[in-house]
Amino acid sequence: MCYNKKIFESSNNRKTTWNIIKELSRKQHSKTDIPELKTDSKYLIDQQEIADVFNNYFSSIVDK
Repeated sequence: MCYNKKIFESSNNRKTTWNIIKELSRKQHSKTDIPELKTDSKYLIDQQEIADVFNNYFSSIVDK
């Protein structure tokens, strides 16, 4: 209702609408760290190593 009211009362509805969309989309982004990942009986805690494992996994799915 709050955003509806802002758009309705705005003299430039398009700009206001886009500003509201930008505002809402920024709130939805959150960073989630994976504290550890077990792969091949090895525990990884380094975020870059975890990202590399995911990257390799999802890249190899295409080949399969």
